[in-house]
Amino acid sequence: MNRKHDYSVNVLKLQLEQIRQIGVAFDDQERRLGVRRFASPIFDGNGKKIAAIDLAGPVFRLTLDHKQHFAELVKKTAQRISKQLGFAGGI
Repeated sequence: MNRKHDYSVNVLKLQLEQIRQIGVAFDDQERRLGVRRFASPIFDGNGKKIAAIDLAGPVFRLTLDHKQHFAELVKKTAQRISKQLGFAGGI
């Protein structure tokens, strides 16, 4: 893990709540230098999280100028897959 980030329990809880609210997790080189990631959960027909979809790539391709676009792309793809699995709620 990259040392530039605060991994205290309180900070992690806050970050998880924010991810739940928006439906997308964003990793800006936290796990690997030079790599950005976007991820969103996939739900089954009972509303249980069963998987996730992840978009990862080099920072020069997944630029911050297009952060919102990539986040929406991942979220909408996860929603489509979840719907195909019978999930009727929102992510």
